Amino acid sequence: MIKDRIFQRWDWLRVIRLIIGVSVVFQSVFMQSWLLTTAGIMLTAMAVLNIGCGLNGCSVPVRRTQATDAKEINFEEIK
Repeated sequence: MIKDRIFQRWDWLRVIRLIIGVSVVFQSVFMQSWLLTTAGIMLTAMAVLNIGCGLNGCSVPVRRTQATDAKEINFEEIK
């Protein structure tokens, strides 16, 4: 539920994101930089709703190809 997401699990990093987002919004409105205002609103919304990139949340998936001509390696035991 959205109400739970807003009012629960506040940590120091989330508070810092909120402070930075609100300050970016105020500064960009003062400078009339509307593109920066959009970025500040997004950052503030991410902090308030506790959404965003988590642990590897925004990473690009890496496709690994298997080698088709891989040869088996034989090892000899040396005594």
